[in-house]
Amino acid sequence: MGLGTGYVILEAGALSTFETILNLDKPDEQALTARVLWTMTFDDDVATELKSSNNLLDRLEVLSKSPDKAVKNNVKGLLYNIERISKKEKKGHYRRVVVSDTN
Repeated sequence: MGLGTGYVILEAGALSTFETILNLDKPDEQALTARVLWTMTFDDDVATELKSSNNLLDRLEVLSKSPDKAVKNNVKGLLYNIERISKKEKKGHYRRVVVSDTN
């Protein structure tokens, strides 16, 4: 399976640019960036990559409490997608353990 466009964008170094924008005190840009990242996290590889960035996750937690409704909603959706991949990985790990125990 080939890598999705979103993952290729991250591999090109865009994550630091997204983090910089999220650190600005500009709600319109923050909301748009969170929306772009949310869209990209439907690719499991992208969600996994974002999940591994502690700086990003810390910033998203702060922004999830933003007084700006668009920022808050977009960030919460993004965090939901990142959490979704965590749950998916845990389920997959559990299945692997069960299969290996039966062999």
